[in-house]
Amino acid sequence: MVATRESARYASIRTGLFVGAALVSALIGAGLLVSRLERLQDRGRLLAFLGALGTSRRTPGLSLLWQTALPVAVGLLPAAATGLALGAVLQRMSGGPVRADWSALCALDGIGASLGPLVSALGVPALLRLVRAEGMRTE
Repeated sequence: MVATRESARYASIRTGLFVGAALVSALIGAGLLVSRLERLQDRGRLLAFLGALGTSRRTPGLSLLWQTALPVAVGLLPAAATGLALGAVLQRMSGGPVRADWSALCALDGIGASLGPLVSALGVPALLRLVRAEGMRTE
């Protein structure tokens, strides 16, 4: 075992980068929520017809979850791989040992993976309102 020291300056830079990445993830989640709500509003009449025909409310809810969670999951894998590769290249260029901060990677992936269910859960009230048969009426 070798004793290592961590500079407070680099620790604060790492913390700042982590907080910045978490904030960017929150902005991505807000953008996903806005686009999901706009799509639901555009398809309101179709959803009302599905509700009037007796479609279970669970079916559009699961569709909403998959339409949000699948793109996020597909984006997380290449983002994590690219970040690890870029970090390894930068560490190799600086002459230091190549190490990954797995706790930060898992935390950021957890934040990203929680976006799908969170956006879906926030979109469910609008979805349930649009599935009602009253949505078929037009003015």
